[in-house]
Amino acid sequence: TGPDGEYHWVGRVGELPISAAAQGQLKRFLTQRTDYLADVPDAEKMQVLDKISYHDFLVKHAELPEEAVRIFQRYTAPIFGVGIDAVPALHGMGFGMPGVRGLGDFGRAMEAEIQAATDRHTGVSFPDGNSTVPRLLVQKLIPGVSSAKNQEEVATARFDYARLDAAGSPVRLRLNSTAVHVDSGDGGVAITYVRGGRAYRARARDCVLACYNEMIPHLCPQLPGAQKEALDYGEKVPLVSSNVLLQSGKALEKVGAAGFYAPGRFHSLIFGYGLSLGDHRQDWDPKKPVVLHMMASPGSEVASGSARERYREGRYRLEAMTFTDYEREIREHLAGMLVGGGFDPARDILAITVNRWPHGFSYHRNPLYDPEWSEGQAPHEIGRQRFGRIAIASADAGGGASIHGAIDQAHRAVTELVQSSSS
Repeated sequence: TGPDGEYHWVGRVGELPISAAAQGQLKRFLTQRTDYLADVPDAEKMQVLDKISYHDFLVKHAELPEEAVRIFQRYTAPIFGVGIDAVPALHGMGFGMPGVRGLGDFGRAMEAEIQAATDRHTGVSFPDGNSTVPRLLVQKLIPGVSSAKNQEEVATARFDYARLDAAGSPVRLRLNSTAVHVDSGDGGVAITYVRGGRAYRARARDCVLACYNEMIPHLCPQLPGAQKEALDYGEKVPLVSSNVLLQSGKALEKVGAAGFYAPGRFHSLIFGYGLSLGDHRQDWDPKKPVVLHMMASPGSEVASGSARERYREGRYRLEAMTFTDYEREIREHLAGMLVGGGFDPARDILAITVNRWPHGFSYHRNPLYDPEWSEGQAPHEIGRQRFGRIAIASADAGGGASIHGAIDQAHRAVTELVQSSSS
């Protein structure tokens, strides 16, 4: 929204491919401040919005026709991994989707909270994604592993891999080693891992399993049945990240956009610009090659079932597609989207990479389908309980996908082991 609280794209509603009547109703929804839940006391509106989908809020309360509602259907996909029919209205509006101004005094208070949170936001995005974070951690743990002095330099810094697993170092990182079994006994922990086709065993006093939590019952079959069941509850969000190298940005310049939202396509979100940090530069020049970053959430194409069921179905679809399927979808999508810029996929696409992430974001409780567990009884809380000398961490153990959540869980897991050793 702009400084006056109006949505920037209100003036372009007339360009949407929906009927004139639907355009009028959508514009009304975006501009008026009628209380769509006037019959619900303000003290109860949060509970109501937490239990209805954003789709149902638009249809049943804002009275938008389905053709207008379809414009929003995949808007939640990059964040929640499902469409608006599987996202609570409260969550959707909390992430900036329209509707709060149609909730009376409650909506005005919520709008102020969202704006305050936006003003406080100090998030950082790195050119290499989240890789910068573990690289900074490794550099702190193993001094001299690279010459980078700060986060601005780490993305392009060369790391000395020979230092990662050096004998005598207090911290040793062994790459290309896959843990296959963890056993907790009176003498500590025994970890079996495979490297180069051979199995090895390492012994330690303590162990933190900070991997995909659903794999832990397979790694450690000693765990109690209830804990295994809890670890198996969370369903990872399947995601696809495709990068398309164009010979130039001329088509983007001609259509006057560098970012796109496509509610009717497999890749629902597209960005035409990169990030620059330190020596890593991706400055925009329409005459030079440009990379389009295209994001897809296969679960958002599934029209029924709980969020967990949609994630499973989305994962099946993701893995069933061949590279040819992805390439055809990308070429058809860009050909239609950039036709006004004179785009020719055969001529303008230089390369395509498809990064499939079947087990992406950690599962987060969805009030539409999950019960409200009492404190300590949520599946991720039961699943992360310490077992002997084994502690459990990762973002999965925090019940949500975030770096700060993963760090918090790592701190908790290590603290548990330290306290148990001193008691």
